[in-house]
Amino acid sequence: MASGLNVNPYTTTQASGLFATDSSGYVQGLALLDPATRYALATGYVDEGETQPLWGGIAVSEQVSLLPGAPGRRGQALKRATSAAEITGFSAFNQSHHLATTPNSTAPQAGPGNSLGFFRLGSGVRLPVLADPALLNLAGKDIAASLSWDMDKQRLTANSGASAQGEASASSSTTLPVKLLEIVQNNGLAASYDATSGNLSWVRLPDSATGSILALIQL
Repeated sequence: MASGLNVNPYTTTQASGLFATDSSGYVQGLALLDPATRYALATGYVDEGETQPLWGGIAVSEQVSLLPGAPGRRGQALKRATSAAEITGFSAFNQSHHLATTPNSTAPQAGPGNSLGFFRLGSGVRLPVLADPALLNLAGKDIAASLSWDMDKQRLTANSGASAQGEASASSSTTLPVKLLEIVQNNGLAASYDATSGNLSWVRLPDSATGSILALIQL
């Protein structure tokens, strides 16, 4: 009997884990590069009066810049927004290759005076941000739910004038003009800041220290 190879031309093989479903997820503050919005990235710098560093996924307000000899060349000074009315955009990790990392502070961060990229509200950019786990109740509901921003925890939350069931409250002054596209319960990567040590570290969500999940919003 002649020997031969047992060949099935219709069989496809793959390396183990190459298409694992748990590889899907988002990184806080790292915007999706949609062709229509990828050039909406603006550049500013962290205001000298900021007492904490900034990183991707933080709600910011812009200040009119005035620099001796080079007015406006570095963009707008960026501060943490302290109210919903102040929010003009969100900081981003996109193209921020210069941000500082150290052995004890592994997530990139920008200190006062350092430049930082951000996307303005209305740009249409899709951006993952930290979110209140209560927003899981909005899964399967309309993307135009009434949302707000928790200034203390720097995360997306249900509007104070609406429930987490997606009730509209367009008249509320705290309504954030964004659309909620996706809620990511697992496989999220977020930056966690320790105010005592000043370290900013990557954590995988869900994480008990942050008590948050990720949400994909459209600005």
